[in-house]
Amino acid sequence: QTQAVGGQARPSHDEELMRRLREEVQRLTASNKQLQIQLADTEQQKDEQLTQARQEIQRLTSANRNLTASLQQLRLDQGTKDAQLRQERQEKQCLVEANQRL
Repeated sequence: QTQAVGGQARPSHDEELMRRLREEVQRLTASNKQLQIQLADTEQQKDEQLTQARQEIQRLTSANRNLTASLQQLRLDQGTKDAQLRQERQEKQCLVEANQRL
């Protein structure tokens, strides 16, 4: 209902309240949509960060395996060199002893 005040039509109190409520619903709906967009963006960023973290973990794990394999190979090589050195020392000692007997 409208009320005539001073020759002008004015909305009734109920109509004004409904208008304000509709405006508030529109404002809240727009705000809700904006928050949903922000949430989706945040979730996408989180997913991207998680993917990057997983890729970094895989890269570091692979690098660790490679370093471990290299270290094992170095240890094997060192063991072989140590064995060769012992053998050469023994051979040298045998030659020294043989020379001393001559």
